[in-house]
Amino acid sequence: MLVTRILILEENNCLSGSIKNVLKDNCYESVELVETKKQTLELIENNLVDIAMIVIPIGENGEMFGFLESIKTQHQIPLVLCFENLTMHAYEVMASLKPAGYLIKPFKNDKLLSIIKDVCQKDHDNNFGQKTLKEKVFPEVYKALDKRKFHFVAPYLSDRDKTLVLSESNYTQIESEPKSTYDVIINLIKTNNLRRINKYLESVNEKLPNGGYYIGYAETKGLRKKMIFTKYPIGYFVKIIFFLKPLVSA
Repeated sequence: MLVTRILILEENNCLSGSIKNVLKDNCYESVELVETKKQTLELIENNLVDIAMIVIPIGENGEMFGFLESIKTQHQIPLVLCFENLTMHAYEVMASLKPAGYLIKPFKNDKLLSIIKDVCQKDHDNNFGQKTLKEKVFPEVYKALDKRKFHFVAPYLSDRDKTLVLSESNYTQIESEPKSTYDVIINLIKTNNLRRINKYLESVNEKLPNGGYYIGYAETKGLRKKMIFTKYPIGYFVKIIFFLKPLVSA
């Protein structure tokens, strides 16, 4: 699942709260609300933003647009602009900044979600078209992980010959590997799906030298619960419990 970090800048915080709720209700979990340009810049410079959504207030002077131009050119962050109304000034801004998307109030939730989805897809495609050296050296890792996860593990990926990439759920694959040959072992299979997990982790520990790294990922109980309740409404479980109750009491 692609995790997209969305920042919403609005100085009076009138619209951003409702936008955040719509996005979170549609599985965009990482949404940050800010009210100042300074907060925006800090998050972007710390590589914590994938998309910047900016609510443009009525009567905005050139200071905001200069700020947005610097974000786009210096940090290559996709911009989505939200205007209070459709004016000639709005057209001039869009012609100058060429944002990844724009909205004019009032707008429907479907329009918001459609634009964010399109921007996410374009950003994803652009990153695949401009691969870094590590993305070229470890193509199977880059393909299996979304951009955010890959950037998280990238600092541990250095020497291809010293990195073992696994995509098997059975521990027998790793048992055939020589000891202390790899500094990093990464498995692209979810840890929850590994067979005989204790034996598997013992084998990993035997193969790695002191100071070596094992990289994996897992679905926690909280994430599984959230996924189930998102997919199935609470009423669905109430009906099941009601149906099973007579059987249990009997």
